[in-house]
Amino acid sequence: MTIKRPLFLAAFVLATVAFLAGLGLKPQSAYAAPVSIDCSSGSPRSIAQGTDFASADDLTLTGAGTCTLTTAATLTSLTVGTVGGDATVLTHAATDTTGVDVNATGNIMIYSGASVNVDSKGYGAATGTCAGSNAQYGAGACHGGAGGGNGSSPYGSVTQPTTLGSGGNGAGGGAIKLVA
Repeated sequence: MTIKRPLFLAAFVLATVAFLAGLGLKPQSAYAAPVSIDCSSGSPRSIAQGTDFASADDLTLTGAGTCTLTTAATLTSLTVGTVGGDATVLTHAATDTTGVDVNATGNIMIYSGASVNVDSKGYGAATGTCAGSNAQYGAGACHGGAGGGNGSSPYGSVTQPTTLGSGGNGAGGGAIKLVA
């Protein structure tokens, strides 16, 4: 006696998978993993794609602290902070030319009280492509436009700045690139 049920079952499974694929449904492994990082733990906490989160994850940064992004990130979504507000800060290391560079195929949400802050993360005082002077009333640094009393040629884009700012009397601004 020959049993043909396994063949029937295999044909049913294949037909079901083909039907679901036709509906645009994906296997569970194709969905983004939710990853939550507490930025208050070891603040400032360095985070990197490939170490703390993977490409295509749904990344949420929480806690009253700072997370320093050390790599560019490709994600499904990014959330900074929580509903009700906490002081979560996303930044990059000083003079890290990658800056905060996030490409999300979904949403990027920054809740009230949270921020992406790159103040003083550019070139140090009186250094950079278009540095100002470090004197009390010296020339201002330039980036995307002329600096006060600075005869150097500006660099970068005024509408889409993605390069580090030069330093004048203090450090220049960092770089932020968010694409959603």
